[in-house]
Amino acid sequence: MAVDVVKKRLVSVGLPTYQGEARIAHALDSLLAQTYSEIEIIVSDNCSQDRTVEIAEAYALRDPRIRVFRQKENTGRINNFVFVLRQARGDYFMWAGDDDEWEPQFVEVLLRGLETHPSHGVALSSFYHPVPIIAPLKIVSFAGDQSTTSLSYRETFKKTVMHGPMDIFISGLWRREMAEKLFSRGVPDTIAWDRIIMAEAALMTHFYSAPDVLFHKYKNVASIKSRYGKDPEQRRHFVLFAYDRYLVTLLLRIVTSPFIPVRRKLYAPFPWFAMIWKRRKRIFGVTLRDLKRAMGLCA
Repeated sequence: MAVDVVKKRLVSVGLPTYQGEARIAHALDSLLAQTYSEIEIIVSDNCSQDRTVEIAEAYALRDPRIRVFRQKENTGRINNFVFVLRQARGDYFMWAGDDDEWEPQFVEVLLRGLETHPSHGVALSSFYHPVPIIAPLKIVSFAGDQSTTSLSYRETFKKTVMHGPMDIFISGLWRREMAEKLFSRGVPDTIAWDRIIMAEAALMTHFYSAPDVLFHKYKNVASIKSRYGKDPEQRRHFVLFAYDRYLVTLLLRIVTSPFIPVRRKLYAPFPWFAMIWKRRKRIFGVTLRDLKRAMGLCA
């Protein structure tokens, strides 16, 4: 697709960050190097105590496509994540992690895919998913048989629920109205909230995938507690029956969604039960552990 076909389509890039001094310059360089230049970059600093804002504002002085916001207090990682979406003005939107990297063609290729597939609401390329020390060169491929572009709603939902790499599509390129619909309902108060969001998306729209590796999704092995301090999100990981709450919320999110037709909602229970059966040993073990903890607290 010639670039001039989509040159008037503004792409908003939301970059929520916290204590990103060591990483944000590299992320901004990667985004500013995109071959598709009709973008705006929305940086929202969550009250960092380092030089994150100073670095971002220096970039904004050099490039008017960058807008920088600084939260007066730490609002929590999820609130900052949603904030950048609310500031977006483009027809398309993508979230950018301050420690991720994108090949120069990332936006152009995915925009081409969405422009030529009007029934698809989100797009992502194959990507590197490096885990320091453990598997530094791991590639998650959407080429060939792994492509998601032609999958039915049911097939996409099944892959998402069964813990396929579909939750990473949250880091892809979205039609902005699709992302806004999903987050208009708020964020589930559970662990793995992004997988719940993407399970709902799977029954709302199709997922376009590009075969080329155009994205580097860094896997931070540091704990949430060490990365985000007193961020409220860490509470989700330590409450009793956190995993059980996730399972129940996943199904309820689908059943109560105003954006999913009833006939598609009927797909949901079957992969959900299949996932529970497949992971039954883990679920039983975690639930039993939390029951013991709860009884100890009550003793």
